[in-house]
Amino acid sequence: MIRPITSVAMILVALTGCGQVPDPSPTVTRKPDLQQIAMNARRPEITAEKIAGDIVGKKLAIPELHGNGALEQWVFDADEFRQANIQENTVTSTGETLVVFVITRSNPKPDKAQIHVAGKLELQYEWKADKWVLATVRNLTVRYTTAARA
Repeated sequence: MIRPITSVAMILVALTGCGQVPDPSPTVTRKPDLQQIAMNARRPEITAEKIAGDIVGKKLAIPELHGNGALEQWVFDADEFRQANIQENTVTSTGETLVVFVITRSNPKPDKAQIHVAGKLELQYEWKADKWVLATVRNLTVRYTTAARA
């Protein structure tokens, strides 16, 4: 009686090792590319101040906050207040992609209402000629409102 139980146990132990090879762990990562890491270490950080300067002159179509107004063709001007806060930064094969919350407003003439602009932009930077160059600007959530005239 003990011999058949032992035989069955040995067969079961032998068969447990004959299963399909498990998939590699999803947490296994590639070895880092040391040359790429060294190149990135020499590149300056893209700062909020740089972004605020780089968006000057960029044109962006933005809707009114509540959807009541017309689509505004906004151009970021150098003489207007601009503030940028970096919320996300992703390194890509071609450079860096940043999500930035921006706030700005117009400097209206006395007979015009002031326009306030705020929301998220996606900015794509490329490393060209040893400097970061703003390649594309995409509106994610930027909207405008018009302030009441005084």
